[in-house]
Amino acid sequence: MSMSNYTTKQMKLPVDSLVFGSYQRSIKQAEVNKIVKSFDKRLMRPIDVSYRGSKYYVLDGQHRVAALKKLGVATVEATVKYGMTEQEEALFFVRNNDTATSSAATSMQTGLAKFIAGDAEAQEIDREVRAAGLVIAYDGIKRAHSVAKYPPLIQAHKRGNLIQTLVIIDSAFDGAPSSFQSTLITNVSRLINSAIVQVDPDHLVKALNKLGLEGFLRAITRQQIMTAAQRTEAMKVVIADTYNKRLPESKKIPARW
Repeated sequence: MSMSNYTTKQMKLPVDSLVFGSYQRSIKQAEVNKIVKSFDKRLMRPIDVSYRGSKYYVLDGQHRVAALKKLGVATVEATVKYGMTEQEEALFFVRNNDTATSSAATSMQTGLAKFIAGDAEAQEIDREVRAAGLVIAYDGIKRAHSVAKYPPLIQAHKRGNLIQTLVIIDSAFDGAPSSFQSTLITNVSRLINSAIVQVDPDHLVKALNKLGLEGFLRAITRQQIMTAAQRTEAMKVVIADTYNKRLPESKKIPARW
């Protein structure tokens, strides 16, 4: 998606007139406090704003705006863009804020921004999640039958098994909010995508459902876990052990895939 032609104007705006679009990330108070502590108005660069529907939407600079409000500063220098749609605002936000070091929370909000901007991959991921009978919790809040982790959705989508992965987890653990963990989504996706393991999805669902989410998580914590990588491996062991119970050797799966 490309940007349409829009005009810009440098001007001072009342801080209280500024609003944040749905594509914006949530405010990090630590970042606001950092700006407040070292604030020097002479060094503050203009914020980017879009004027749409009689409102001024902050495109870039939400933490600076929050700091100004905390400091009681009435106005701010802004580069105001006229003629942008909400999709174009979201695209501008993504291009200026999508980094490889984004946290899980900001990755989720970047996913929402990409969806609003009309990004093809983000649109397809959202469609696949809905096809699995779930929704993406773009606000990051865990709810039943919703996924609040975005990076593993991208990975499973690229493997071509996102829908099947989510259906397995949702069916196995009855859509419990805590079941859609990044590590579990990643492990299930890798398992059913493995070229060296032949897994029966129906049997996997039944085995995990019988153990239950609490039993599954307890079995993982019984492993000696120190790092995220070790947790991933511990979960693989628990999945394999659960799947393999009362199966003949010929149908068992290894704990590594």
